Amino acid sequence: RHILKLALKNENTERVLEAGFGFGRLFESIRDISNEYYGLDINKDAFRGFERSAGGGNRATFVVGNIYNLPFADDSFSAAVMWRVYHHLGDPLRALKELSRVVVSNGTVLIWYNPRPSVATAAIDLKSRFSGKAASRNDLITLQKKAFMKVSEDPFPIFSSTRESFRLQIEQSGMEIIREYPMGFEDIFGLSSLPLGFLKALPVFFRRIPYSPAVLVKAVVRKGPVEEMQKEEDVICCPRCKSRIAPPSGNRTAQSGSKYISCSGCD
Repeated sequence: RHILKLALKNENTERVLEAGFGFGRLFESIRDISNEYYGLDINKDAFRGFERSAGGGNRATFVVGNIYNLPFADDSFSAAVMWRVYHHLGDPLRALKELSRVVVSNGTVLIWYNPRPSVATAAIDLKSRFSGKAASRNDLITLQKKAFMKVSEDPFPIFSSTRESFRLQIEQSGMEIIREYPMGFEDIFGLSSLPLGFLKALPVFFRRIPYSPAVLVKAVVRKGPVEEMQKEEDVICCPRCKSRIAPPSGNRTAQSGSKYISCSGCD
């Protein structure tokens, strides 16, 4: 959370999208630094228990939708966050292009990803060799040359990209990387219980080490002249026909009868 706030410090956080709400671990941190918070998840149950936090000051809106086909108009957000989601995406470039589409030009996008090779993949391979799961060098994740590959099926599909492949995807999606924060050492080495001051210093200490288990990438959308951000009433739209859908009222959770939000004409 500290690194998240550091990365968004001095950036425009008027309206922020969290693409991949998950367990809501970052909800309060993002909501508290934004004027309008939008959380998106494909699972409507992800928002259960959080609806009471919607509305009022630091307005929060929860949307059930597909990250590959975001139910938002172009230029709807000043910033977006995709945290611990990238490695679950079978088509990450498509998701990155969608984030670039809905964030205004020069807006900030934060993406957490797990690069390969890294000390994390080396630890996984070491465990696999000792357990007998990796019978040969060809079974070792760290040594794979593929730009993008599936590395696990359980409990959810997990994919891995090389650093070069990830950076190319950022470029192809119309964004530019302006900073990278090495992360994940506390997860691999069990350091999460150490004092906060020590954990804050880890990214600085490991900044020059190219094999960190995870990286928080700060990118800027580059798609021409800066456009005005959409008005609040025009943000949510049908991902199929792009027709505007009225913002939700009450608990401010937008969803439809299907998995994805859509207008009555496309449902």
